[in-house]
Amino acid sequence: SVGTSLSLVMAGEVGVIEELIKFLPLAFFIYNRWYFNELTDGPIYFGICGLGFGWLENVSYTLTYGVEAGTVRLFVIPFFHAATSGIIGYYLARYKLGLSPVKSVVQAVLGIILVHAAYDYLIGLSGIVQFVTAFIITFLTSIIFFRLYRSAGIKDVNLEQVETFSTKNGPLPDLLKRWSWAAFLMNWLWSIAHNSWLGLITLILPVLAFLLYSSNSLGRELVPFCFIALLPVLIVLGLEGNAMAWRNRQFSNLEEFLLTEKIWTRWGIGLAFVGAVLLSLAWLGR
Repeated sequence: SVGTSLSLVMAGEVGVIEELIKFLPLAFFIYNRWYFNELTDGPIYFGICGLGFGWLENVSYTLTYGVEAGTVRLFVIPFFHAATSGIIGYYLARYKLGLSPVKSVVQAVLGIILVHAAYDYLIGLSGIVQFVTAFIITFLTSIIFFRLYRSAGIKDVNLEQVETFSTKNGPLPDLLKRWSWAAFLMNWLWSIAHNSWLGLITLILPVLAFLLYSSNSLGRELVPFCFIALLPVLIVLGLEGNAMAWRNRQFSNLEEFLLTEKIWTRWGIGLAFVGAVLLSLAWLGR
């Protein structure tokens, strides 16, 4: 129908505009920087850029369409943007390191734009089926992103041809026997990046809560238990986060570990602030 065709065209336009807005400014800024020199830098820098863009977009949706619309999109939009931007960033890093031709970057951008258009079309429709489909696209895109990130980490080690600082069997330094705000605040994203899969529970439970809330009255009664179950998982991540990261991820030295966790903590604080703003808007809109 004409309405469907118009919706598809608009979704395509949004996909082009948003992906280029996320990609081009950061690419021009960071490409020639000395610290953009490893394959993992692409997914990290561009993924964080996409995550921030997604959170800001969700704030905009909340202010424009109300708290309900913002809450629904909260579970998919930020993570979708992080994954799509991170995938493009991965191929840009490959091009800079001479591992792929420039056409691989162009292909990645075009492919992500198509995925973005399909996602925008689905999430713009009403109904639980459309939302679940959009969530599945987000989940699969995120899986691809983290697989590329993992592959990039292995490739970086091979390219450097240096002896890595193995922490898997070593004792935990006293400096790291403290609360991990990075793991506590960034939970499931932090867990995947650090090969500590416990944090995935913090993604599964809110999605389960949303699905229960959308089902029936009995499902709505179970929603509070999903969020109550989050608390012990978050506490474990906070208490054991540094130990998990120390033993499950490779670092060149202690300084690199501390810098990495500091960056994760800063982003966690920023996103927690955005979340507090959204909750305040939800409370004021009652």
